[in-house]
Amino acid sequence: EITFHRPVVHHAAAIALLLLAFAAVPAKAQAPMRLTLKDAVQIALKQNPQVAIANLNRLESRQGSLAARGDLLPQVSLSASDVILRENIEALLGKKIPGFPGHIGPYYAINAGPQFSIPLFDLTAWRRWQAARETERTSAAYQTTAQELNAQLVVSQYLGSLRAAADVKAAQSRVTLATA
Repeated sequence: EITFHRPVVHHAAAIALLLLAFAAVPAKAQAPMRLTLKDAVQIALKQNPQVAIANLNRLESRQGSLAARGDLLPQVSLSASDVILRENIEALLGKKIPGFPGHIGPYYAINAGPQFSIPLFDLTAWRRWQAARETERTSAAYQTTAQELNAQLVVSQYLGSLRAAADVKAAQSRVTLATA
């Protein structure tokens, strides 16, 4: 069963990156770091735990689909065994034969060879494979949803930061104009 949790509105990693990008005080007189919207979204998609979980769920469901498909494919195996036998004639035939010893053996038996099988019609395996494919499609949809929700949050935070920077710049310009 695949579970999906909506990401929390405030992603610490995305907000921390945006705050670092738009920090008002640069460290050691370096130029402020410029972070484009595309870079912010890419970083958030790489570091978001919900996206990472969705990616892992999709990979897991893909492997489940492959395993279910394997039940429908031909199976080949190779085996070998050896055994040393000693038989009781009376137990084997049900009566004692005069003039023969009470047992035969020991004798060696070796059995080796390939085994091949293919399911002609296995409805259970077929339905299991169909269910696994649907689970894979569902995981892909959850993965896309997690990525889109994360990107939406980052874009919202990025645009909010740009708006705040524009408001600061406008306020500074009004102060400069008022003092002139």
